[in-house]
Amino acid sequence: MNERRIPRRALEMKVKGVKILGRPQTRWLDPVQLDLKERDYDWERIQEQELCQDRILWRRLCSGMTYN
Repeated sequence: MNERRIPRRALEMKVKGVKILGRPQTRWLDPVQLDLKERDYDWERIQEQELCQDRILWRRLCSGMTYN
């Protein structure tokens, strides 16, 4: 195979950079979405209605989510 062909170059190429080992880091929003899902709330609908932008409504929504 000619050394200038793309398949040959891809086969012998060395990729630069670092691959992070392990599972991906948890973002802040991931546990929030899981908690909402457990209580049958849809994060997309909450964003559409901008409930998270209204502090009073957001606190009312989250008040039932605290663990005792």
